[in-house]
Amino acid sequence: MAKRLLRGTPSDPLQSASYLSKASKERLKLQADLTQSFSEDMQRCFRDSILTNLHFVRVTADDSTSTSVVVECHTALMKKRLPPLWERCKACSSFQTTEKNLKTVDISELPYSEDQICDLVRSLYSCSSNLLNSKWCNLQETVTNNDCETGVKEVEDAVARVSFTEDSCCNSPLRADVGLMEDVHGMLREQDDHDVNLELDNKTVIPAHRFILACRSTFFEAMLSGRWRESSATTISLPGISHQSLLVILDLLYGSVESLPESCNIIELSQHMDMWEISSLKDVIHFHLKQEYCHFFHKPCNACLNSVPDCLIFSHERNQSALKESCLRWIHKYLARTWNQKSFATLPQDILDLCCQYSTNQLTLHTCITMLTNVDNLSNSLPTVRWADNVRPFCERLRADTMYFTAQNFTHPVVQRNFRTLLEREIVEICYEGMGWSESLVKSLLSEVVKQLNSESASTVLILALQLKDAQKYDGLNCDASEVISYFYDQCHKFIACNLSSVQYSSTWSNLPAAIQQKLKKTAVFVDDRGPPSKSKPKLSSSLKNQKKKEKPK
Repeated sequence: MAKRLLRGTPSDPLQSASYLSKASKERLKLQADLTQSFSEDMQRCFRDSILTNLHFVRVTADDSTSTSVVVECHTALMKKRLPPLWERCKACSSFQTTEKNLKTVDISELPYSEDQICDLVRSLYSCSSNLLNSKWCNLQETVTNNDCETGVKEVEDAVARVSFTEDSCCNSPLRADVGLMEDVHGMLREQDDHDVNLELDNKTVIPAHRFILACRSTFFEAMLSGRWRESSATTISLPGISHQSLLVILDLLYGSVESLPESCNIIELSQHMDMWEISSLKDVIHFHLKQEYCHFFHKPCNACLNSVPDCLIFSHERNQSALKESCLRWIHKYLARTWNQKSFATLPQDILDLCCQYSTNQLTLHTCITMLTNVDNLSNSLPTVRWADNVRPFCERLRADTMYFTAQNFTHPVVQRNFRTLLEREIVEICYEGMGWSESLVKSLLSEVVKQLNSESASTVLILALQLKDAQKYDGLNCDASEVISYFYDQCHKFIACNLSSVQYSSTWSNLPAAIQQKLKKTAVFVDDRGPPSKSKPKLSSSLKNQKKKEKPK
């Protein structure tokens, strides 16, 4: 107790420098992903003219009633981002509104060329607020009523200068779209020029904009653009979603949400994420779970040990492969601490099978001995309570799979080097934490090696057993390991003596010292000196005749 007080109270792992650095990097990555997704959706909205309601048209010279569309946009976005241009359009005598609330304006009445109008409209969906205002100011300064030709040339130069500035600013991490996201979210917050109402089960109505819903969700795009009843309705019913969850989703669609509120319903959000096909919501939910429940997969704490298994179930049921892989990797990395927890042991059978299979697939030559020791310690440390009986068969299965893999690669130098650490005394605690001496584990492993002996591997395994036996004279080996190694050597010697007829003709037989070969021949049950057996049985002419008779048709 005194030593614990001298060390002071343990620091909060969520306030450590490494955790805060990891959280900052993850948040910046999320911001960049959300910004890029929002920018791509807005540019697609302009490019594909999704649910536009303002058309700049050109009247043909032959027929004043015939028009062609030059560029399309949305009045709500223009009012929010570039009000002076909207006022110019309304002041035109050709400005009119059709029955379907479609507004048109003749581009010839505006003091700008078609290229300038197209560039301004395109900037509504891509530029930041400062760049958009800069473009507009440059146009106003250069356009004059007296000298149209000079004004047009200066305007084009100004637009080129502003376009160059925009391209240079787009190299920033957030691609200069923060201002665009703020303006679009302001449309939701201020509830300006909305053209659709979203009605919940409790008759609560939330105003929104059709083109934002359509460009940010393929579900709403199909609903509002097709020949469905909702495409012309002013109110759309959205059953099965709460008011808070809908507000969170709308904030995300309008480019605002970076983190979810603590009281949000993750299950409900994930259900509508899949149904409404909102990919950016998947990233936000993934970040929220990693931060609040998994603590970005740092070293295990009590909260992580209880919540990461729940996140694994969630990611498995919702098919979130990235989060699922992260949970499986963390559980495998800290297997000795996670598998003996009640929160893990009480998982469904298919999840436990998934974790067991994942750990088996992660076995390598460098980690198999460490893994074998951890699984053995885990099997011995499982409490004798009812909830542990659910995970015990999977521990035994993982132990058997690890034992088989290690025995199968026992002759590899890497496995041999790690195996010798199990037979050492104090060096184990320094180099391999947790890999202490376990007589039962070493006996089980060497018994499995003997079971897998064959004609080709027997000579190599006997050489390794001989080397381990010779190493007993050094102080590095555990005193209890001497009897185990001697018994292992005797078993390998016995196997070769009983199967010398096939072992002596293997490719590894020549690696044995001559003295050992002679000793094996003396103790062998039967020694065949007629040479190696033929590779294939000779085919006799009589057997070929019988085979031809069977092939003849009746």
